[in-house]
Amino acid sequence: ETPTMPLSFIKASLCRPCRVVTPMAPPLTLFLTGAEFMSFRKTNHEEKTRAAKAEEEEESEEEDDKETEKGKLRSLTISEETKNDIDRFRREHLYPKLAESFSNQDWDFFIENVRNVEPTREEYLNIVKQHESYDEMRKIRAKEKEEEEEEASSMIEKS
Repeated sequence: ETPTMPLSFIKASLCRPCRVVTPMAPPLTLFLTGAEFMSFRKTNHEEKTRAAKAEEEEESEEEDDKETEKGKLRSLTISEETKNDIDRFRREHLYPKLAESFSNQDWDFFIENVRNVEPTREEYLNIVKQHESYDEMRKIRAKEKEEEEEEASSMIEKS
């Protein structure tokens, strides 16, 4: 937790219908790291339906080896050597340049804005309380809707 912000505020601020507006960080120091592309995280084998998987388990390992040989696997992995190269690049080139960028006056302006708009602890807790109330009402409504659907379904079965 920060001195005033409870961790439960983060969850509340990311859920509907809460709308938390904060100052935007200067883009000159933002960079993407650890990006993964979903289509390459799985193999064709993993994407098959459960039924196909069940049938495939009965097949021999030789056929699985043939499938791999045909190049049907789409999973990409980064080698340890490449990971080390990326880490070295970050330490030697990226981080020193980022450190220089943090001295930019855009960051001073951003920090000043954050300090000016930060809610009090009571305001944070009020938002969390409202979210908890909303979440509870949403669960009650979902249960009521499920019961209504079950009732309608049983009435259809009776007729």
